[in-house]
Amino acid sequence: ELNYDESNHSYTNVISMTDASTNESFANLEDAKKNGSEVKELIVVLEATHEGKTLNFTEYFGKNMENSSHTWVNPFEKPVLRHHDSRQDPIGRVKKAVFGESEKHPGVKTIFLTLSISDPDAIQKFLDGRYTTVSIGGKAKEIKCGICGTDLLNDKYCGHWLGGTYSYKAREDEEAKKVTCYWHIGDMEYNE
Repeated sequence: ELNYDESNHSYTNVISMTDASTNESFANLEDAKKNGSEVKELIVVLEATHEGKTLNFTEYFGKNMENSSHTWVNPFEKPVLRHHDSRQDPIGRVKKAVFGESEKHPGVKTIFLTLSISDPDAIQKFLDGRYTTVSIGGKAKEIKCGICGTDLLNDKYCGHWLGGTYSYKAREDEEAKKVTCYWHIGDMEYNE
């Protein structure tokens, strides 16, 4: 478990497991199992999404991520799913979302999620390192073309393909530059 320190705006690593029936704490899963305790929940804190450009040609902005971070837990705690598969039972739930500065990428904003993982198979995979990355799912409330600013959800298609390369100049007296089309993602409703 990572604990968020409000004064430093950072997380500190704390690993402990508590047997609810005996209130005994353990540093790892093996020690808990040796004691005969059943681990029913693993708390995982991770950086779920970051501001900036992605490999799939979208760009996220800190102000929109901050505006949207409450949707992880409101109006309900969003599910943690395997492989974005909503037909399967969730392996856990999002318990808390905090917008702040990335520990992994200094100077970059992120949303830290506190997850309660209750699926025994998933608990083991988080602990042994098979689950080390996540992919978020959500619905954008606004998407704009990064080349021309067209509102792609409400206006007619602008002709710039996502990931396409175009000649662009900001002013007439400039030389044209090659730019890649990214979609600028506005506020979102995070789903999983």
